[in-house]
Amino acid sequence: MTVTGVGGVGKSRLVREVVDLGLVAAVEDCCWADLWQLRDDALLAALVADACGLSDHTPRLPVEVICDWIGERELLVVLDSCEHVLSACRGLVERLLARCPRLRIVVTSREVLGVEGEFVVVVEPLPCATDAPELFLRRAMELGHVPEPGDLNRVVELCSYLDGLPLALELAAGALRHCGVEDLLRRPRHELSRDEDAVRPVAPWRHDVLRTALGWSHELCTPAERLLWARLSIVQGHFDEALAVALCAGGPLSATDVGRALDRLVDQSVVTRRRGRFVLLDTVREYGRLWLAELGELEAMASRHASYFLTQARHADATWTSAEQTGWYRTIKEAHPDLCAALDYLTGHDADGALELATLTGFYWTCCGHAHTAQLYLSRTLKACGSQGRVRQRALWALGLTYLLQGNHAAGTHLARQCLEDARLTGNVTALLRAAYLQAMSDLLRGDPRPGLELLERALRAADAPGSGAAVQAVMMCRMLRLFALTGLGELKESLESATVLRAECVAMGEYWIRS
Repeated sequence: MTVTGVGGVGKSRLVREVVDLGLVAAVEDCCWADLWQLRDDALLAALVADACGLSDHTPRLPVEVICDWIGERELLVVLDSCEHVLSACRGLVERLLARCPRLRIVVTSREVLGVEGEFVVVVEPLPCATDAPELFLRRAMELGHVPEPGDLNRVVELCSYLDGLPLALELAAGALRHCGVEDLLRRPRHELSRDEDAVRPVAPWRHDVLRTALGWSHELCTPAERLLWARLSIVQGHFDEALAVALCAGGPLSATDVGRALDRLVDQSVVTRRRGRFVLLDTVREYGRLWLAELGELEAMASRHASYFLTQARHADATWTSAEQTGWYRTIKEAHPDLCAALDYLTGHDADGALELATLTGFYWTCCGHAHTAQLYLSRTLKACGSQGRVRQRALWALGLTYLLQGNHAAGTHLARQCLEDARLTGNVTALLRAAYLQAMSDLLRGDPRPGLELLERALRAADAPGSGAAVQAVMMCRMLRLFALTGLGELKESLESATVLRAECVAMGEYWIRS
């Protein structure tokens, strides 16, 4: 089933309500994929696999993994906001339906997919004499802006003017804190141009209606609120106030201004609050991005956004084996669409930075079910970056890890040997530890733990030397893999003693990954 309609008509909210009420499937039998976060279709299947809770460690294509995992089970998959990756979604849906006989798929899109057997539901705006005024008045009352009784006829007229479009009505209700219903009706329609070629809307005039409501909200904002709206459009996913301050403060917008303006944008329905965090709906973000370009800040904000997430990744890596680890897991998970956006930007503007970011996030992604994403960006950034050095060495190590954990032992072992050779040439102990870890993992996976154990013990002795400068994370990982090798050789007493010591150190550090 494809639920289609113009932007702002409430497609996603309608489907979410139907799912939450259990009208089409139990909530636990539903997988929801937010496709709005995709910048292109390269990661479509990987994102859907992640929405299904799949942590695949095979070299197979993600779509094959999804098909095998669903199989004969009865399941509902929601693909939300497909219009910008329509062709790829069409192919994915056709393959899933062909392989999974009890699967049901609900798609939300501004345009129909055009697949065989597609049932199309067009979501129309609300009736302007009944439901539209009810929504407008309810939202206005929630915000503390109740129209006068004499304005109720004008409310119906306003709803007709806005064609009963839910998002436009909510934006208009938020605008009541600045002016009355009569004032809104006197305001002209908004004429800010935009390129419609990428998305062919169901009803072009309703895009004009939505832009009118967005234009009203924008015109009624203070300069600080307008600037914040524009700058926030660079964020791809959910955010909190700290992120808004870090990215958007500067020039005429102080950190204090950001907090105040953010609250007012929530009141005006420009920013949506969800579970204690904030998000810009697609249409609102698109509008803000237009103004960011008008201000001439698009390039600067994209660079600032990428730099921020690169810095975050560096901090996460530096404090990985500490009590901050679980917090960084959560941060990296929630920032997934923004990390991908930062990588896309850096690949075209700062190849070295792109390689570093892909490397720092690659280990987390590989171990947490995003192996295909990690492999894509590591391969892409290694090709884009021609420089040599420690970052490239570590990137090759991270790529080798994705290969090994996906079962591509030949490619993983080849990179492990290359990392060992590079580490010995440079004499860097941390690089040697990581290379030993990768080679030992290859040996273990092939069922031959003896050479891996000897290699790990040599690397750990080098790390114990005074002034080695070995990274704690690399040492801990090698000690963990040494336990696996000892166990594989039947040296259970020594393995248990070492494990007990290592686990106690992890508890003292507040570290969880190695401990588990």
